[in-house]
Amino acid sequence: MTDCTRRPHDPKWREVARRVTPLWLQVGAFIARLPSDLDRQALDSMLLRLQRLPREGNESQRRALKRLRRIARRWLRLPWLRRRNNCYVRAFVQYRFLDTGGKPIRYHIGVEPPRHPGDRLRGHAWISVGGEAIDPPDERTRARMVPLLDYPPLDADGMVAGGASGARALEALPEELPLDAGERAG
Repeated sequence: MTDCTRRPHDPKWREVARRVTPLWLQVGAFIARLPSDLDRQALDSMLLRLQRLPREGNESQRRALKRLRRIARRWLRLPWLRRRNNCYVRAFVQYRFLDTGGKPIRYHIGVEPPRHPGDRLRGHAWISVGGEAIDPPDERTRARMVPLLDYPPLDADGMVAGGASGARALEALPEELPLDAGERAG
């Protein structure tokens, strides 16, 4: 095995590569890898890993959020990534890269139950920083939503209210209700 094939797996090399790689390229790589990363690990595990990663913090939170939105929007306009342009991916990008200045960051997923038989199940994902929601659903929709995931959990047992972890709550969704991430998600 040559040195260059071993090097990407070296943690020190990864840290150096992360520091010298521009943010716009890190965001694009993150968006491209997100589906396969989610296939390989549980949602709770992935959110914990993302929470522990370092973030660049040389600008105000509002300015950093604006910059992240602009970068993600440009990547998600590309034809091969356009199908990933939804609130779930945008919330993941914000959760991974937004510097919160030490404030706690949380990832939220909620679903709006069907109003009529045959309606689709609609969902939304957003983050909150220090208790302030960023890109949440509108108030009327939020009032009807059932929370599926609030990560990290708030109670002492590490469980979301209702007794199920966020990942178990997602797995418990009935299969006969079609998820519609494209129509109303984000």
